[in-house]
Amino acid sequence: MAIPSVLFVICVSLYRAHGIRLFTKSRCLLPTLPCGRAQRCSGLAMLDGDIRVGDQVVAANDWNSSSPDYGIVRAQSYELRRVYYQGLAADGQVSRVDVSSLEATAPTGCAGFTKYCALYSPRYHAKTAPVIVRPQEVLVVTVQDEVAASAWLALPGLVWVALALFIYNYGEANGGAFAVFTKASSTSAPSYF
Repeated sequence: MAIPSVLFVICVSLYRAHGIRLFTKSRCLLPTLPCGRAQRCSGLAMLDGDIRVGDQVVAANDWNSSSPDYGIVRAQSYELRRVYYQGLAADGQVSRVDVSSLEATAPTGCAGFTKYCALYSPRYHAKTAPVIVRPQEVLVVTVQDEVAASAWLALPGLVWVALALFIYNYGEANGGAFAVFTKASSTSAPSYF
């Protein structure tokens, strides 16, 4: 059957067109829970690299969702506008140091600073500013990784479609259940029994 070759072509096409790797080791950006279990980002959360400023991300949970203009709604996409560390500098002033990605470690001189990110959605924040949250509160994953994780949900459907097509082709080849619906010739009447 041609199903394995079709799946291979889909995987190769996704990799070449979008850089999506469906067979990568799953890892999450977040620390473990107090009970010792690792937190899940969203779906399979297959991250190939950093989540950089400017990437489209999907929020895995709500944060102040009762007022979406000032919060984050789960399963919605947002643009990652800014990632920075904030804390008290040596001179006692509040300091903000920008970094390029969510996986970036604190720059030198920023020990004890807290990481924040600014998320923006034109749907929710057109009249307000981007929402500033800690990455641990929102649990973001890139849209590309979310689509790749969700693509696996389509595989059982493809198996059922292939099975239905196989049964239909078998019936057509052997005069099966669908032979009744064929056009009868003008010289003989169709026999239904």
